[in-house]
Amino acid sequence: MDSVVGRGGRSPGTEDRSEMPYAEAVVHEVQRRANVAHLAISHTTLRDVEIGATFFFKKKCLGNGNPPTKKKFAGGFFLPKGTAVMSNLSEIMLNDDDFPEALAFRPERFLNENGEFVPHPKNLPFGYGKRRWAAKRAALKKILQNCSF
Repeated sequence: MDSVVGRGGRSPGTEDRSEMPYAEAVVHEVQRRANVAHLAISHTTLRDVEIGATFFFKKKCLGNGNPPTKKKFAGGFFLPKGTAVMSNLSEIMLNDDDFPEALAFRPERFLNENGEFVPHPKNLPFGYGKRRWAAKRAALKKILQNCSF
């Protein structure tokens, strides 16, 4: 970080992220491990949905009178149109299958063998969907500006 922004100079900004892969990895690991929002914002199915065993997120139905049916098909569930669904972000980001030794603080999990930052598709501290990007950009900018390593 000193070699990028200097000591006592300016604060790091988003333009510096590509030159500070370890700092970026630390920020992502803190967000994964601290996980302030345990549940994502509620979404509603726009049509009938069949969630199979290979579905990306583990979803849990909440409220609206349409719980997932017990009718299983190929290892999954049927959710009728209008069913409220929320993802348990803690379960996703603290899953040992996706993040080995998930409870350990290891920023290196976000670096490749060349020391370059590589995002993980299941690190979702801002949830998922199209609205997460605005929050993510604003938060990462503030986090980098306020970090001192």
